[in-house]
Amino acid sequence: MTSCSENLDDYLASMGEKETLEIVHFSLAYIAQRNREISDALLSSQKKLAADYAHKATGSVRLYGTPKLEALLSQVRGNDYRDNEIEKLQSDLPSEFTLATNSLKQWLANHQ
Repeated sequence: MTSCSENLDDYLASMGEKETLEIVHFSLAYIAQRNREISDALLSSQKKLAADYAHKATGSVRLYGTPKLEALLSQVRGNDYRDNEIEKLQSDLPSEFTLATNSLKQWLANHQ
């Protein structure tokens, strides 16, 4: 997986500044939304719903996320965890989403 900065720099080169900045601003809100949705679904033991949200997040995570975030989403998507592991997922997922958010914010700071 290439870094967030490399991916966004590639977008910048191919799509231009305006479109890339729009994607990044949209992604910041999207990350927060997906993080909440997945956490809420896990908290309420709605594994299918959590898997659906994780599936929706996976494509974008390849653009701005970390390998660990992609692996965690894959675990949720595949229902590849036990009920006693939900607490750890609820701890790890927000941490990784925060790293993705921070990467996007840093990229924005370097390009505005």
